[in-house]
Amino acid sequence: MSFSGKENFISAASFAEQASQRMLVCHDCDLLIPGCDIAEGRVAKCPRCKAVLFRHKKNSVNRTLAYSISGLMLYLPANLLPLLSFEAMGGHTINAMYKGVKVLWSQGYWWMAFLVFLCSMLMPLIELLILFFIALNLKLRRRSKLLAPFAKLAHLISQWGMLDVYLLGILVAIIKMGDIGDILVGPALWAYVALMGCSIATAVSYDEHEVWQYLDAARPLARVQGSTTGLDS
Repeated sequence: MSFSGKENFISAASFAEQASQRMLVCHDCDLLIPGCDIAEGRVAKCPRCKAVLFRHKKNSVNRTLAYSISGLMLYLPANLLPLLSFEAMGGHTINAMYKGVKVLWSQGYWWMAFLVFLCSMLMPLIELLILFFIALNLKLRRRSKLLAPFAKLAHLISQWGMLDVYLLGILVAIIKMGDIGDILVGPALWAYVALMGCSIATAVSYDEHEVWQYLDAARPLARVQGSTTGLDS
């Protein structure tokens, strides 16, 4: 970098070098750190505050792909098959996930029906589909244009899936209603537990840093040509 009077001029070569260098920012102390590659299973920490910057997870692509496929296979049984059946005073009721949303909507609790549908049905499905798409592209070494937007979307919706909260509600209902009548567990409950396990395992095995590292390797270096305002070639 050279200075001339009150104006700063950066050479084109220096600008290209700085633009092509991958940088990391510590989320705790905001230290700007040059990007680096670490071995599989190792952890990168901030040199100033020792916060964990990222972990290079072992066999991330294969594990994310396997768990997401398993979760997608369990999604329909968990949401369409009978979840619980309740018998009391001569009456018999069979409940399923989608039926609970319909009942809440028909009774006027549209906001609750929307939240249950969003957090327990829609968001878990979208997250599984997105992580499956990302893992499949990395496995096949494809450079889809949707890879970067989907990686950003996966980061945004990761907190919206609440399968564990809904499962806790089901367990509370089983305990509370057990004294009133007979409750029979349907096949959807076991599928729902397995779906929750696959969803958590998919999120844990997903390595966001590996995705951006793959995209950085595929990105061509920007060319700086001629002289522009603030740049001196």
